[in-house]
Amino acid sequence: MVGRSNSFGLGVAPRPLLDPSAMRNPGRIASPGLQAHFRAARVATPTPACRQPCGRPQLGTGCPPASGHDDTLAGLVSHLMRVKDRGELPSLPLLLECMQSIGDLDVSSTAGDGRIWMIAPVLKAARDQLLQGSGDRQVLEVQSSNLKSRAEDLLAEADEIEEGQLSREESFHQQASRQRLEIQ
Repeated sequence: MVGRSNSFGLGVAPRPLLDPSAMRNPGRIASPGLQAHFRAARVATPTPACRQPCGRPQLGTGCPPASGHDDTLAGLVSHLMRVKDRGELPSLPLLLECMQSIGDLDVSSTAGDGRIWMIAPVLKAARDQLLQGSGDRQVLEVQSSNLKSRAEDLLAEADEIEEGQLSREESFHQQASRQRLEIQ
């Protein structure tokens, strides 16, 4: 389309180079080059695009499967993700089974890239489990040291009570023996 302007410098609607009706009937096109182009386009058949082979097979999507997928590992990992979404820690048997399956996973195999999505949730759940276990261990260590010091304090107190009791018994025996000597 060629644009025109009026004397005021304002644009006027462009004038079409080719009448739209001429596109439907290429015989009305004046240019022989355009006529040949339209005739060739009408005869041409679409050919499939040539696809270049990629370095890796592009079979996997890299995302979790839709529900109803019957892959055992995918089901386990999906269950693990649902448990994590609820804010709970997964059970240790589930986590261990997922970890063992992920360890056996061969992502370099054909369609292995479709299973890469399973690695991150399992490792995050394992990390959370380890952090929770570490926090629990630290709490238990503090409680253990508190209980140990309390037990030592109680033992020291029991020793003091026993020593006090022994000294009272000894003083009682001495007093009793003096009274016996006085009576005799």
